Amino acid sequence: MGLRENLRDALPDDQFNAEALMARARRGAAQPPARRQWAAIGGALLLASAAVATLVTIRYTHTTTPAPVPAAPPASRQPAVPLDNSFAGLLDYQFPAPESGWVHLFTPKGTTLVYHTADGGHRWAEQLRVDGLGGPTGLQAIDARQAVLIVNVNIAGTTPGPVRVYSTSDAGLNWRQTDGPRASLVGSFFSSATEGWITTAAPAIAGSGYTPPASRVTLYHTSDGGAHWDAVDGTDGLTGDDNKGSLYFIDRKIGWLTSFGSHSGQSSRIYATRDGGRSWRPQEFPGATHVSLPRFFSPAEGVLVTDKGVYRSNDGGATWTKALDGSQPVYFVDADHWLRIQVQGIETSSDGGLTWSRPRQWQPPLPAGWSQSTLTFISPSIALLAITDNTNWVVSLYGAALVGESYNVTMTGRVPHYAVVRTDDGGASWEQVVLPVP
Repeated sequence: MGLRENLRDALPDDQFNAEALMARARRGAAQPPARRQWAAIGGALLLASAAVATLVTIRYTHTTTPAPVPAAPPASRQPAVPLDNSFAGLLDYQFPAPESGWVHLFTPKGTTLVYHTADGGHRWAEQLRVDGLGGPTGLQAIDARQAVLIVNVNIAGTTPGPVRVYSTSDAGLNWRQTDGPRASLVGSFFSSATEGWITTAAPAIAGSGYTPPASRVTLYHTSDGGAHWDAVDGTDGLTGDDNKGSLYFIDRKIGWLTSFGSHSGQSSRIYATRDGGRSWRPQEFPGATHVSLPRFFSPAEGVLVTDKGVYRSNDGGATWTKALDGSQPVYFVDADHWLRIQVQGIETSSDGGLTWSRPRQWQPPLPAGWSQSTLTFISPSIALLAITDNTNWVVSLYGAALVGESYNVTMTGRVPHYAVVRTDDGGASWEQVVLPVP
């Protein structure tokens, strides 16, 4: 099956052209949001070089399935061996079902590609090929037929390009394109191909820095796939200096915004609304430094992961109770089936974390110089794992165009590679997924 890279809700934030990609990548890595350096030269806007190690730690998890914030295993210090069927660039994936999934590739030349598989990754069909967009962080597969891609359009100048939405309700046979507000995209969430929310930040230029004040975000809502957006009053009441951005809603009224320190990348809270974003209140998790967005399995039952344990809610997120201590990675298939990876192996629970099985072998294949990037469980036995040769990346990002024109952000240097492996028996055996070739 095919799936390939991203990561975090903590790199939680953005895209190459908008601070959104940079911020996202940093959140996932629990680092402070990245900054882009711009310089106007001969009527062109240039994107200066930046370290990609953080960019590639972008969140590569299902938007509707917030991931825990565990650190990935350390990369091997050996030089990475070449691996067939790997992809050079950046990548995100979404598999809402064992056989149905999308992969979102961002090539070193700055082209965005979206492929779909209906047979677990044995065959791929190219569905989108677009230039001039931000990085691979806006793909969300809602179910086997509905998916959206939300990104900023790269436009040279001091005003960001529009937030663009590509949406499908027929498994990608047809995609609809709409453009929204001209602002830096910070976070997005869609509950269907037509209804969704985004947060944006207006850029502020100071000296050579180009950074949106992500501590002050604007929330927009659409009910027609992004053709029209309505600003929701209420986020202006979030006046703390912590950055906000990534979103999750369980219905039109109840939703959450992530929080992370603008310098430390840490926070012990998220923000909750129960009136569609018109007002927000913090939900605190004492002792935690990283708090994910929740994931709900029904209107009442949900879970939320912190670096100090897992919390459960039985009242639609109004209150949270700690269900599991510890900082080990925990993954959720549904309200009852949980999995966690320990030093001695993988353990499973079929009663929502109350009892756990004996650990069994968990040894995904990691070639020399490669390490784990993103792990996604589709069922208790089926999992997809993206691996990367993330040793000593040295990548420069560059884009140039006349003011008002669109442009690609290109990558040069030692560009990261990704591959994907799959297990159908709970980790006892693995096979490599053949990724699409751009």
